[in-house]
Amino acid sequence: MKRNAICGDVGQNYTVQAKLSHFAICLVRYIYQLFLFGADTIRDAKATCPPNAKDPLWYKDAVVYCLYVDLFAETFGGLVKRLDYLQDLGVTCLWLLPILSSPMNDAGFDIDDYYRVRDELLDGAGNAEDRQRSFDEFMQQAHNRGIKVIFDIAMNHVSVEHAWFQQARQNVSSPYRDYFIWSNTRDKYSAARVIFKGIEHSKWAPMGDAFYMHRFFAHQPDLNYRNPAVLTAITEVLLYWLRRGVDGFRADAVPFMWKEENTNCEGLENVHILLQFMRAALDYVQPSTMLLAEACQPPHDVCSHTKALYTSLLMIRRLYHISVMITNAMLRTISRSCLESFVL
Repeated sequence: MKRNAICGDVGQNYTVQAKLSHFAICLVRYIYQLFLFGADTIRDAKATCPPNAKDPLWYKDAVVYCLYVDLFAETFGGLVKRLDYLQDLGVTCLWLLPILSSPMNDAGFDIDDYYRVRDELLDGAGNAEDRQRSFDEFMQQAHNRGIKVIFDIAMNHVSVEHAWFQQARQNVSSPYRDYFIWSNTRDKYSAARVIFKGIEHSKWAPMGDAFYMHRFFAHQPDLNYRNPAVLTAITEVLLYWLRRGVDGFRADAVPFMWKEENTNCEGLENVHILLQFMRAALDYVQPSTMLLAEACQPPHDVCSHTKALYTSLLMIRRLYHISVMITNAMLRTISRSCLESFVL
């Protein structure tokens, strides 16, 4: 018997009925985890979250401007000075490319602290906490002009410099060890591709007597969402930024968040369970929160996945597809009905 997911041991060729039962058991387990998690964290977040849009569907007709803070305005103080210009352009939502603390080995998608903005983007003197307030000032000024703010967040992986991974690598008995995916060989999840082929030669990197999994760069260990503590930890991060006034998130690399043996570990159905958990927490605290998912899969696969997301409690409000965004020719491969399914 092979352990294929967080709940129960099932055979490699289990039946559809067993598969559905397994899916339901996992969902119940995460709902129970949400109940335990929500007893204090979610209620506290709801009580302290600032009021948001009167229209919970504000994102339906938002005019979005995407930028790197450092390249566009150097710091958040500089960005405040350019808000009037953006408002005159008709911008109603700013999408900030990675702003969280990072060693910047992958343009900020290698996060080493989910609770801090990168220091070089901040203004002012004083200690680090005082400087963090320049982000809050920016949020206030943007909202005063009717501009919503969302930012990129990598939820599939972290930087090797993140405290979770540092504790995991230093102590095999640490509870953070199970925040990541370990193996004694490189053979686990053998059907999953090496995404950066030619740059990375394996999706497993050595660490002591074991290997850790990374779908992207070796300095970005994947998080282990089979461990419910990981899901609640990332959800806590989202709730924290809601309390700081953020209006939504662009969730990076969503299709890769769940791994199953004998699959390509991309776009699997249990990803829906993870997103349902996050969506439930966000909707309870701030129903107008936008969740923009990167759907980096072949276009036809994205279409079927989008319809599944739509029937799964509308947990994702928008999908972002790199290939379609970059190459207009890709549109020829997508039917009109399929393209319309992107707008949820």
